[in-house]
Amino acid sequence: MTATVPDTREPRPSAVTPRLAAAAPAHRQARASRVKIWIGAVCTALVVLPVLFARVLPLPDPNAAELSARRLPPLTDGHLLGTDQLGRDLLARVLSGGQVSLTVGVLAVCVSGLIGLVLGSLAGFGGG
Repeated sequence: MTATVPDTREPRPSAVTPRLAAAAPAHRQARASRVKIWIGAVCTALVVLPVLFARVLPLPDPNAAELSARRLPPLTDGHLLGTDQLGRDLLARVLSGGQVSLTVGVLAVCVSGLIGLVLGSLAGFGGG
């Protein structure tokens, strides 16, 4: 029978330095995905926040026609995007339409999620 001799050598330092680890593809992918998430969140916030706060912003009524202010170009007389052929403020109309679009989108996600939850539960319960 042979006796095993314990290894008394010191462990060698790793050949992977922090600089090499940062250059690894997995690390680059994780960093790139974090950057993409932040860019997407900022872009979404730039679109959603003005729509959510449209009723709080000092904007004219989106349906109020003012024939004396017909077809004004952008950035004139307090109309950031100008006016249409009936003198209605285009920014107020865009934000008002955005509220409707966001409401429809959220409701569609909720209804489809509820339908998927019910059908998935039935399929799981029924075993098929």
